[in-house]
This record gives sequence, C-alpha cells and structure tokens, in this order.
Amino acid sequence: SLCTPRFLNNSAAGAADYARWLGIETHKIRCIRNGFEFVDDISDRRARVRGELGLADEDLVLGGIMRFTEEKQPGLWAEVAAEFVRHSKGRRAFLFGDGPLRRTILDKVRHWRLEQKIIVPGIAADTWDTLAAMDIFLLTSRMEGLPNVLIEAQACGVPVITTAVGGAPECVLHGETGLVVDCEHDAVKSACLS
Repeated sequence: SLCTPRFLNNSAAGAADYARWLGIETHKIRCIRNGFEFVDDISDRRARVRGELGLADEDLVLGGIMRFTEEKQPGLWAEVAAEFVRHSKGRRAFLFGDGPLRRTILDKVRHWRLEQKIIVPGIAADTWDTLAAMDIFLLTSRMEGLPNVLIEAQACGVPVITTAVGGAPECVLHGETGLVVDCEHDAVKSACLS
C-alpha cells in the first residue's frame, strides 16, 4: 500500500505559502513549531559580555544577527542603525554575522564615519552571550520562515523589532515583547527611534 504524504512547516505563514504553491488546502499542512533549549544564566552574561565589547552600563545597544544576504536586508539594518546611533549620545549598534554583503556594510559604515558606533565583528562565538549584551534586537528581513533568533532574543529578555514577513509576526507579542512593523525604511526607523 502507498503511504499518505504528510506536509509539515514550522510557521502558519510558511504552511499557507506552501499550500498556495502546491495548490492544496492550508489545513493539509501541519504546523509544528521549532523546539529550543534555552540557557539559564543570561543575566550573569550581560555585564561580562558588555565589558568585553567595551560598552558602558548606560549605553543603549541596538543589535542584530544575520546572514549578510539580500533577503535579510543588511543595508536597511545599517541605515536604521546609523540613524539610531546619531539620534543621541550613548547609543551603539552591533551586527553579527557573515555573508557576501558584509564587505558592503563595512564600507557603508566607514563612509558614514561611524566605525566606533556601528560594529560589524563577524560571526558571534556564542549567540546567547551576544544577545545578552543587547537592549533591542532588530531583524530587517524581506522574507523569513520562522526566525529562531527572534525567539532567542526574547528568551534573553531583549525586546525585538521585526519586519512583518513570513513567520516573524508569529514569534512576537506585538506591543508586549516587541514590535512588528512594515518592511519599509521609515516604519523600521520609526520603531527604533521611538
């Protein structure tokens, strides 16, 4: 006998997208969310990691972790970060990750003369440490599945700002644990500066 195929996705948005693509009813694709193993000692990490990054206790840190690829929109992230750090004294921004657009972002930051305010250090050695050092986490993707990093940031007590794409809105309690905004420069900028 033939097996009945089963379709799974990790977000309701992804399931709906695949259902449209396959021409089937959405309820035929089951949504099973990603599982996580969280760490317990986030508060102990914050002071240590911020010290290692040269941050003062009072610094307000906008952070991000991404692949430097077109669909993640690192250029949008950098533009918003530039306005964020220029907005008032004591603001810094850190964007961790790697990919083909990393050099472009480094060149932009250098062109803006913001190398001391916007740091692009490469791949994070420990994601939990990196997230613990942040005050706000920004995700600027134009397309997503279910972004684990949004869940991880919130598990560290870091409020998130994300574009309303794919499964990202499913990860955030809008207005409570973060903000979900349109995938446009002005909407993202406004959320970060308010």
